[in-house]
Amino acid sequence: MKAVNCIYLIPEVGKEQGGDGQARYRCLAGKVMLAAADLEEEWACAGCTIPAIMNAEHCLYLEPLKRFFNSGESVVVLMCSLNDRVLPSVAACHQCPTYTRAAPST
Repeated sequence: MKAVNCIYLIPEVGKEQGGDGQARYRCLAGKVMLAAADLEEEWACAGCTIPAIMNAEHCLYLEPLKRFFNSGESVVVLMCSLNDRVLPSVAACHQCPTYTRAAPST
């Protein structure tokens, strides 16, 4: 398994194995449980843009969410938690008068 560097991916403590014997992880951005094998899938973590967004310069109010679909697909939605609206891209943050630079996560 490839290491995934995402602040929204949390290993489930005390529930190391599911019925299939795999470690389990909680994706806080999508509010779902993922098996260790899922982390390498494009629809789950391998194709997720959230780590890159959060490691770059971004607004303190930027809240990325991830929506998973039953068809094995997902989409990242960028929300402004201050104005409670969906953003078309991170570039929209820089044009906002309430933009507050957040320290990049490490």
